[in-house]
Amino acid sequence: MIQLSVNNYRIEIDITNRNWCKCWLIIDDNSTYLGSESLEYLKEHLLTGLDDDQKKISGHVYGHDFSWVLSLAEVHTTLYIAKNGQDRILLLQDTNGQDICIIELPNDKYLEWQNQITAI
Repeated sequence: MIQLSVNNYRIEIDITNRNWCKCWLIIDDNSTYLGSESLEYLKEHLLTGLDDDQKKISGHVYGHDFSWVLSLAEVHTTLYIAKNGQDRILLLQDTNGQDICIIELPNDKYLEWQNQITAI
């Protein structure tokens, strides 16, 4: 199980089956199933999607330019990212484009996540 935590948010990725990793969002004690994908897909998209390279902008909301990172199967949750100086802002939306949550990811936490994902 990979646990990517920041403040009261935690994204858990069950890597028991590397071909079909289930992902959850935990906010405080509330758990929401986000969907599934292969570990290879998740690792590739998270590492490239969250890095510092310029991304194609998918939309402008909440005063930021967001770029697509990944979409999960089953529930069809989509993850977008925006840069805010050195920090990142993550936006999770459901299959209807409704916001699930916005997560502020400081650069030090991003580096921690990057190390965790790379080590898989």
